[in-house]
Amino acid sequence: MTAATGGNQPTVLVVDDERAQRELVARCLREWGYGVVVAEHGQQALAVLAESHVDMVVSDVRMPRLDGIELVSLLRERRPQLPVLLITAYPDVRQGVTAVKDGAVDYLAKP
Repeated sequence: MTAATGGNQPTVLVVDDERAQRELVARCLREWGYGVVVAEHGQQALAVLAESHVDMVVSDVRMPRLDGIELVSLLRERRPQLPVLLITAYPDVRQGVTAVKDGAVDYLAKP
């Protein structure tokens, strides 16, 4: 997990077990002026959230240990106001509906 924050910029936690995808999203967010913190899976994301202030989470759905859907559920209990955007390479309409009902702000397919 790494942090690249500074100033008063909003900070986004990017959670993805695929390094290339995680780095791509993080790089884009940095270029757009966001601070970025990264985690490789949901368990690591929870550890980051216990130590760092973040304004939003962008998480993959399919990950080992704790997937994005489970992460959303846990975050609703711990930080109900924290926006979570789920992204997936394997979109499923039912899963997307469930994710949004469970508190995700949106569910998007990776390009």
